[in-house]
Amino acid sequence: MKKSTLVLNGLLISLISITFQGCLTVDDDDNTLVINGFEIATAFQLDAQSTFLRTNNDNAVDALFYDLTLADVSPGDSLRLERVGAFESSDSTTSNILIAVFSSTNEIYSSDSLNRIPGAIDVPVDFETNVTLSGLLPTDIEEDFQIEDRTGITVPDGGRYLFLAPYDQYYEDNQDQNLDFGIIMYKRPAQ
Repeated sequence: MKKSTLVLNGLLISLISITFQGCLTVDDDDNTLVINGFEIATAFQLDAQSTFLRTNNDNAVDALFYDLTLADVSPGDSLRLERVGAFESSDSTTSNILIAVFSSTNEIYSSDSLNRIPGAIDVPVDFETNVTLSGLLPTDIEEDFQIEDRTGITVPDGGRYLFLAPYDQYYEDNQDQNLDFGIIMYKRPAQ
């Protein structure tokens, strides 16, 4: 296992014990941890320098995507997405803004494209992004949404991948020195 996985797993265990006291059950059939009817599907750390938004004169890296089928998540399933931790942005301020987009493919175009995710699928809640710091180019796409402390959302038709990224106007100088910026995904299968 990578060190970052261990750090996040440690964070996950701490977060569960603090946040969900008294709401935990274990499914006797498969030892699945269930919190208020949601199973933990996955948890992982995010790169503070990654994005699926357009950039300009910025050495950002491509956003992480997660194949939802790996967690047995399908269109119509309810997800609860929890942002954990924070990252430091260019002016040394701490930020924890996390954005996401569902997609039918795991393809991502070059960083100079406005619509970098060709399979992006719109959801009812949109997040409006600002222009790039360099060049003031538009970055806003209709399909993205914000993941706050706890965000509930239904996987849309065709949604197989979930792209995840911090939100900023300039990415290459972002840092996550304590490796705590990430996401915990819970699922409730469609009834």
